[in-house]
Parts: sequence; structure tokens; C-alpha cells
Amino acid sequence: MGKYYKKIIEILYIEIIIFNERSKMFDWGMLEYEKKIYIGSR
Repeated sequence: MGKYYKKIIEILYIEIIIFNERSKMFDWGMLEYEKKIYIGSR
């Protein structure tokens, strides 16, 4: 159980890092547009 939980945290951590890198690369207008699509699709 502990190992499994740790793995999930690692994956989430990596996802957050990747998202942060992408938001640095993309211009803010594009990011806002993506966010609207993402929020709209939920």
C-alpha cells in the first residue's frame, strides 16, 4: 500500500513539473485558451 501511494505522488509530482515547463514555454494567451477548453470539457 505504501509503495503504491508513493508511486502516485511521484507521478503527480512529475505531471506538475511538466505542466510548469509547458506554461513557461507557451505564451499566456495560449495557456488561457487551453485552460478554457480543459475546464469546459469537465
